[in-house]
Formats: sequence, structure tokens, C-alpha cells
Amino acid sequence: MTLASAATIIRTCAGCRVDRPGRCPGAGRGLPAERRAAYLVDVARAYLQVGDLRGAARALVEADAVAPAEVRCRPLARTVIAEVARGHPAPPGVARLAGLVGLTR
Repeated sequence: MTLASAATIIRTCAGCRVDRPGRCPGAGRGLPAERRAAYLVDVARAYLQVGDLRGAARALVEADAVAPAEVRCRPLARTVIAEVARGHPAPPGVARLAGLVGLTR
């Protein structure tokens, strides 16, 4: 993902909430929960690329609420969780999520 595509993703999803699918192109009606969660993991990656740990954390926590198995078992999601959890202090919700997936002791 390039910095330009990361910025585009962030602009596109700004203010999006998956519980209001009509307001967000990445979380449209009819998409399975796993696809919405995968989209939110990509949003978290985009936030990471522009240095916004809090934005990445919000997207990860929301993705976990939508489809926990997608976030907790998907290797890419686990990598993003680990990167966000390394922030000091770890953003709210991500430390818990990192513990759930076994990335902390």
C-alpha cells in the first residue's frame, strides 16, 4: 500500500461506521461481516502508514466487533495488531485485543 492509497482510504472512510452501511462505501449493505472486518483491517493499515495509531486502533477494535474470528485468526490482522500494540502506551482496546490473540504475555 502506498502513502497515496493510504490517504485515499482514510479520506474515504472518515466518519464511517459499519453499523450505518449506507454512509460508508467500504461497508455497504449485503457485504458479509468478514468482508467488512477485512476492510477495517485495511483501514487500520492505512492509518498506520500515516502514523495515526489511534485511528488504527479504532479501526481494529471495530473490525473485531464485526467479525472477531477474521481479526483474531487472519495473519495480516495479527500483524497490524502487533504494530499498533507496540505504541507506547498501546491505544485503548488494542492491548486487550493483543492479549486475546496471544501477542502479549
